[in-house]
Amino acid sequence: MRVAFVGVTTPTTLVSAKPSTFLDPTGKWRAYDFIAGEHGEELYAAVQKAVNEAAAHADYTIVLGHMGISPECAGFRSIDVIEHTTNFVAFIDGHSHSEYTGSRVRNAAGQDVILTQSGSYLGVLGFLTFEGGRCVAAGTVFSRGDQDDKVVRLEKDLAAAVERQLGVCIASAPSAICSYVPGTTTRLARSEDCGAGDFAADAAWWYANEKAGLNCDFACMNGGNVRADIPAGKVTLKTLRTVQPFAGDIGVVEANGRQILEALEFGAQVSGEGEFGGFLQVAGLKYSIDTSVKSSVRTDATGAWVSGPSNGVYRVKDVRVYDGKAGVFVPMDPNAVYRVVGNAFTLVEGGDGFAMFRSAKVVENALVVDYLALADYAKAFGKAAGDEVPRLASALSPLAALANYPISYEKPHGSGRISLSDRR
Repeated sequence: MRVAFVGVTTPTTLVSAKPSTFLDPTGKWRAYDFIAGEHGEELYAAVQKAVNEAAAHADYTIVLGHMGISPECAGFRSIDVIEHTTNFVAFIDGHSHSEYTGSRVRNAAGQDVILTQSGSYLGVLGFLTFEGGRCVAAGTVFSRGDQDDKVVRLEKDLAAAVERQLGVCIASAPSAICSYVPGTTTRLARSEDCGAGDFAADAAWWYANEKAGLNCDFACMNGGNVRADIPAGKVTLKTLRTVQPFAGDIGVVEANGRQILEALEFGAQVSGEGEFGGFLQVAGLKYSIDTSVKSSVRTDATGAWVSGPSNGVYRVKDVRVYDGKAGVFVPMDPNAVYRVVGNAFTLVEGGDGFAMFRSAKVVENALVVDYLALADYAKAFGKAAGDEVPRLASALSPLAALANYPISYEKPHGSGRISLSDRR
């Protein structure tokens, strides 16, 4: 039988991938674009056209997508595409790292279409069964089958090489430093303050000031770049590379208080309700989120920031900047210019949709690789009696000397730098 595949990817790729990918040689922003439309209409029409062309030459047509089912992508999810199109029998999905098999979604003609997604990182393999012109079943195979001896040896050799380079113990953690709610798959780093988020933001802030002498006022680190806990026990470069696995650059920009407020508000748009990779973990900064206020931040079809709340009511309140000389947090001045350090993907590139920083002055676009900043920060911790390597305890942090500066890495929900409140 002849099978046609039609590839579809989410328009939010423009903000979730490295934005500079979409610049032309002269640096023009968005030289390339995705067909979307304000509510997905153009996307559905483009998919339908491609599907019809493919189906004319095939017995079965399958959409192979990188769309996902995350609520914040409503209008541009796999289920939305299926509901607004016809003429294909199955949708093999990705992007949200979900695992579901055999889900049936009604298409625009009221017919069932199989929707399936097989997790991530080749953890499982998926299969589809076709019969009588229809896709009749979907499932997963957890066994990878027989192993080839040459491949096994190659895998072991590569793993050993990684371990030699990244497996050296540089510190110890007396307790886990969490980015997840312990024992769950709930990612704190994408919705509220957390120990690993504080650690990552502190590391960038400390590195920029103590190692590079850049006098940054505070740090903002997108929660999507804090991907794992630091487990209790031995801490290696490999551990920290797992926390920040993309090996992205740390960048520094100068932005005014209004831009910072817009960034915090944009990052907090689903806090208390869901997760967003652009949620900002902070160092040298405090803020609160009133979850009783429904976000009305305006974004474009790709999810990029366009402007602040349409009703003028902000969820983010009481933004305060740490004053090192006085040892207190003071209200942020919307007109003042601040020097901010964080993931260059967010601050310099405008990734995750942080378009408010496009007019910010770039001080450094590649100060240091993120997990190496984590490593240098870890090495700067003090040692307790009998320790051979630094101990990642809050009281031994090189930032612990700052008066009234909150550090509680051992607490899963962080140091209280970000508070969520419901004022109803």
